[in-house]
Amino acid sequence: MCGVGKSTVVRYIAHDLIRKKTFNPVFILDCGTRESMLGDFFQLGERLEIDNGTHGSISSDTENDKIKNICLKLLKYKPLLIFDNADDVLMVQAFMKTLEGYNNRIYMFVTSRNLHAF
Repeated sequence: MCGVGKSTVVRYIAHDLIRKKTFNPVFILDCGTRESMLGDFFQLGERLEIDNGTHGSISSDTENDKIKNICLKLLKYKPLLIFDNADDVLMVQAFMKTLEGYNNRIYMFVTSRNLHAF
């Protein structure tokens, strides 16, 4: 479903939830590619003052540790993560698997053009 305004609607809802103090902070992750999704997530870590280094050449174990460190920091808040344009189901599911144990306290919205994504 391309171009029907999914991202716009989710951003509007997110803005309303922030205004109502339901969630804070809200972060949008561009899930067009794995690199953009991780880049946005690691920028989130920088905003939360977590030293993530660069994600381009780190091992999976180190990458997972950094993701988990960010999740631990997020637990101090009531966060909402928006996975925007999450068309690659396997990529996003693999990332969400890394969040296991935290995902009952980190809220998520997912937008996708893939009708069979989730």
